[in-house]
Amino acid sequence: VTDMAGLNRLSRAVLHNAAQAIAGMAAKPTSAAAGKPALGLTMFGVTTPCVTAIVERLRADYDCMVFHATGTGGRSMEKLADSGLLAGVLDITTTEVCDLLFGG
Repeated sequence: VTDMAGLNRLSRAVLHNAAQAIAGMAAKPTSAAAGKPALGLTMFGVTTPCVTAIVERLRADYDCMVFHATGTGGRSMEKLADSGLLAGVLDITTTEVCDLLFGG
């Protein structure tokens, strides 16, 4: 929002809100492992109908987590998979593979 070169009323408000959010989360943590197994799916514009149909079919048995395949979404999904929070991954949108291989 503003540079951290010094505090001002805007940065103070943002930092205050962040501190309150952290305090609230620390006081009442939640368990991400509870419930149905989580499944990560990648989606990007043209694959939306496909991913939407898959989510509809799997929703009863899985907590479907859809990630937009723009770099950040894919990396987030990979980190969740590596951490063990995802039971599986359906990489429907492979655009990030092309980006990796061809410098996109």
